[in-house]
Amino acid sequence: MTPTWPEPINPPVGNAARFGSRWRLVGAGLSNVWRFGDLELPAPSGRLLLRGPNGTGKTTALEVLWPFLLDLNATRLAAGKARNTHLSSLMREAAVGRRRVGYVWLSLASPVEESVVSYGVRLSFSEGGAPPVRVTPFTAPGRPLQELVLWGPSRATLSPEQFAEEVSRLGGTTFDDPDDYVRDLGTRILASDARDLRLLAERIRQVRNPALLGDLSPRDAADALRASLPGVADDIIEATGEALAESDATRKAFEDDRAAAAALDTFARVWTGHAADVTATYHRRASEAVQRAQEAARAVKRAEAEHRDKAKEAEEASAHEQRLASEHDGVTSRLRAIELSTEYQAAGRLADLARSVDSLERTADATWATLTTAAIQSANCRYLRLGRTCPICLRRRRPPRGSRPGACRHRRGGRAR
Repeated sequence: MTPTWPEPINPPVGNAARFGSRWRLVGAGLSNVWRFGDLELPAPSGRLLLRGPNGTGKTTALEVLWPFLLDLNATRLAAGKARNTHLSSLMREAAVGRRRVGYVWLSLASPVEESVVSYGVRLSFSEGGAPPVRVTPFTAPGRPLQELVLWGPSRATLSPEQFAEEVSRLGGTTFDDPDDYVRDLGTRILASDARDLRLLAERIRQVRNPALLGDLSPRDAADALRASLPGVADDIIEATGEALAESDATRKAFEDDRAAAAALDTFARVWTGHAADVTATYHRRASEAVQRAQEAARAVKRAEAEHRDKAKEAEEASAHEQRLASEHDGVTSRLRAIELSTEYQAAGRLADLARSVDSLERTADATWATLTTAAIQSANCRYLRLGRTCPICLRRRRPPRGSRPGACRHRRGGRAR
């Protein structure tokens, strides 16, 4: 995307001879970085002014352009304390896939030959790589996207070797060591060494971020500005320092920002702790619920097994009951048949006769005993005299123990009659 500028462009103010007698900025650009496609920023007046609504990337473009391209210090990209800008975040934003290649550059005009030389970097991003973004510095005559080819046919990504060939084709150089890039830029463009160029980049960062002066006294702020902007009149530096350090609105804004940041930090810690506690509580409850559910499931399985066993036992008991009922019916039928049979009735009569005989025997025995007693009492035992067995002692063929032989106890007065 190339912005169009109204014509004619007003000539630069100030000393025109001084403007044309040194290297000067004539353009910058970004390609496939952050949300930008191909963004060319012409600066024919030597100054670059970016305007646009909030969120369109003005600060982001400056963070990756200036002063990053002076010292390649990727750890100091952020333009303020509230920003968290890194090369990986710039390349990850709006990336399609896990890999991405982008370019950033500054174009400078030579004071003698009126030629343009560009200094920039190739950014190769790989999600999960170490490091995630590999920086390849380069310098080449001409402008990227115009004289210097950055993409292949159908916007295919050039490999590092193909890009190095394109740079070499124009007479440029790719640097393996960032220090070589800084040294070449300082020597060729600013006529200084790498240490001075890094110092310049650090001072630009201080000027770009006035919040760095918020905690300084007016005098310290003036000294810091004087060190960062050598060559500016002392009264201007003094006024700027006082405006930045003593302005009630600025200080109040700094204090409000600091208080808001502290409140947000406190809120974040409290909320994080609360969220952690709530999460732990619900996790514990969920674990307990899972355990109870598992125990209930096991209990259900046990109950189902017991139910199956009891059902089987009930079926067996029912079958056994049916068998017993059948056997009972059979036994009842057989018993009824026996009771109705002639033999059973005859056995009943025999039992009655046996009982009658038994009763008669007992009556006869009683009568016999009575008669025997009467006979003994009325007669002597003549059988002993005759050498016979006494009918009363029929069962005792020997004399009772303690009696005399030939004597009978069945006698009255000890003498047989």
